[in-house]
Amino acid sequence: MLKRLLLFSVLCSSMAALFAASLYVWTDRNGVRHYEQGGAAPDAAVQKEYREDHDHEIAWIPDGDTIHLKNGWKIRLIGINTPEIGKRRQPGQPGAEEARRYLKKLLDHHRIRLEYDQERFDRYRRRLAYVIRDDGLDVNAAILKAGWGHVNIVPPNVGRIESYLLLERQARKAGIGIWAYPENRQKVVGRDKISRGFHRVRGRVVSVTENRKWIGLNMSSSFQVRLSRRKVQSYFQSSFSPSQWLDHWLELRGWVGRKGEKRILWLDHPLQVEVWPSERP
Repeated sequence: MLKRLLLFSVLCSSMAALFAASLYVWTDRNGVRHYEQGGAAPDAAVQKEYREDHDHEIAWIPDGDTIHLKNGWKIRLIGINTPEIGKRRQPGQPGAEEARRYLKKLLDHHRIRLEYDQERFDRYRRRLAYVIRDDGLDVNAAILKAGWGHVNIVPPNVGRIESYLLLERQARKAGIGIWAYPENRQKVVGRDKISRGFHRVRGRVVSVTENRKWIGLNMSSSFQVRLSRRKVQSYFQSSFSPSQWLDHWLELRGWVGRKGEKRILWLDHPLQVEVWPSERP
């Protein structure tokens, strides 16, 4: 009996030592202790990343979808876009100042943390993030819910797009925020003037043009929707064929550019489009 008790005691001591050896405790900048189990301490880069992405102070808000932090970082809220502020004697878009004021109101007296999607930086070296307030509020979503922005779909950062689209539709239906301005109504190809910039567009596909790099869905002689073959392979179903949209009406969202006399909207992801066999009432 004594031998059994001694053996049990040794076994318990060994297990406790093993558990202690595999448990790593570290404290973040907020004083919260974290317990990691698995035999190795978290990599220093992991700890640094956790600390960097939490508990940020706001320095300045230049517009409705950009935040400057006191540590010098510039944050671009992903999944949304708000009207452009006027610059260099150019007037701002309707609702731009209101969107900035609303973002400032959301963040006054709050700290934030950053959550990421697939990409962390844009071409301007701004951090691409979902901004979460210290009380858990998703700031990007709150802007859409209040109507002060629209959903901006830029793959591969599409993790929350479907829920964001629902919030935008509700605000649009209620006619609040930017949706109270006639400039933000949907444009119809062949009826409305469509300038460069972000638009919601409706039109019928009358012909299809293809080459090695892209597929063109022609809605008129001066307006074309283009799909990069690389994006089609990455984000569209394998059964997708551009001819299936011929003579169908498309409701699209995206950035319109210009090539010669033609306006071009690039379609990069299927969530940018709704397809109808006839014109939607």
